[in-house]
Amino acid sequence: QQWALEAIGAPDVWDITTGGHAPSGREIVIAVVDGGFDIWHEDLIANIWTNPHEVPGDGIDNDDNGYVDDIYGWNFITDSPEHKVNGSLPNPNHGNNVCGVIGAEGNNALGVAGVNWQVKILPMEGRYVSGIVEAFAYALQLRARYNATQGQEGAFVVAVNGSLGIDQVWCDEIPAWQAMYDQLGQQGILSVAATTNDSLDVDQKGDMPTTCPSEFLITVTASDERDLHVKSGYGATSIDLAAPGRNITTTANDHGYSTGQGGTSMAAPFVAGAIGMLYAMPVAELEALALDDPPAAARLVRDAILQTVAPVPNLEGKSVTAGRLDLFEAMHFLHAWTIARSDEREAGNFYFTYTGYRGLLRVWPNPFAGGELQLTYATPAFEPVTLYVYDMHGRLMYEKEQTTTAFEPQTIRIPDAAAWPAGVYVAALKSDIHPPITQRIVKVP
Repeated sequence: QQWALEAIGAPDVWDITTGGHAPSGREIVIAVVDGGFDIWHEDLIANIWTNPHEVPGDGIDNDDNGYVDDIYGWNFITDSPEHKVNGSLPNPNHGNNVCGVIGAEGNNALGVAGVNWQVKILPMEGRYVSGIVEAFAYALQLRARYNATQGQEGAFVVAVNGSLGIDQVWCDEIPAWQAMYDQLGQQGILSVAATTNDSLDVDQKGDMPTTCPSEFLITVTASDERDLHVKSGYGATSIDLAAPGRNITTTANDHGYSTGQGGTSMAAPFVAGAIGMLYAMPVAELEALALDDPPAAARLVRDAILQTVAPVPNLEGKSVTAGRLDLFEAMHFLHAWTIARSDEREAGNFYFTYTGYRGLLRVWPNPFAGGELQLTYATPAFEPVTLYVYDMHGRLMYEKEQTTTAFEPQTIRIPDAAAWPAGVYVAALKSDIHPPITQRIVKVP
């Protein structure tokens, strides 16, 4: 029923994390601007954000953010903390559909699973431009306070999903809305926007907000089970990538579930969910970056998504990446960044260096006289590899099998090579699915 999760590689990623928390335990929040939220839904209730700095029902703005009793976010349509189960959008289930894709609770013997099994979803109703901008500002204030107080106030909002927009309107026609994306990004929040469901070249016809040029905005069109672009907006400049947007099963109102949902409104939350999952990876350095340099962390996560897409043949020339979200490969990108040297990160070639082919990258030291020998390798998959070292007579001097593990160094260490006689040796790296790759090693007296 949930083909899309398989398509983006979510089950393999769940072997590493099911989302919800950064390595230190800080709570990851994904904001949703939409309409029609059943926050008591059996598959969502555990993952709805709760404001820990507000006292329920006391009529006081306890956290002094301008909103009274905003325990579960805010309704910017009614200007109240009450969320409407049946939203004012044409689809009254719309907000629930979106939330289920992002973070329906997983492994609970109920309904469906979201991209994240555990994550906090911040619901915000917003329909007209003023309400949408206010909702963005609310999420912005939460993250800005979080950054300023090192997590003592606010919330660790990493993404805002907007499965909404205005067809054939240019971004610069609504400057107040346009301005929000860079402001959010400077605090570390990536925004995800769904393009139109009409088959339009938005580069030529316009679309709000997917024609906004912010580096912190990821724009999404829809693809199907065959990895083909389905009827929806496109644009070689304005649309970044596709995500599953057909026959989606997700949460609906009144503790229900909905099958056959589609369109870019369903595609965008797969990307927003992926952002949350990437922040949940066991990468302490990314978490530290998110606090020390929030926009840099946002750019890194954006690059992980956009540089690792799976090809979508009929999107060639119709989107920036010509591809579909691949969460597993986005995780692989972060793995490569984690194990890369500083010069490789700076050059921006770490993903290809460690995953683009299979072979020995470097042997250090080489030549060597004694001490530990380190051999760093590249591999396109998390697979077992075996290192063999032979002398020039073909005698086996060393053998070791190592499983390539996510976020662990791709380095094999030989602690006792000092005992080898001086001479030339051949290191061969083999796996079950690739031919051996060799490199010469020189031992000096």
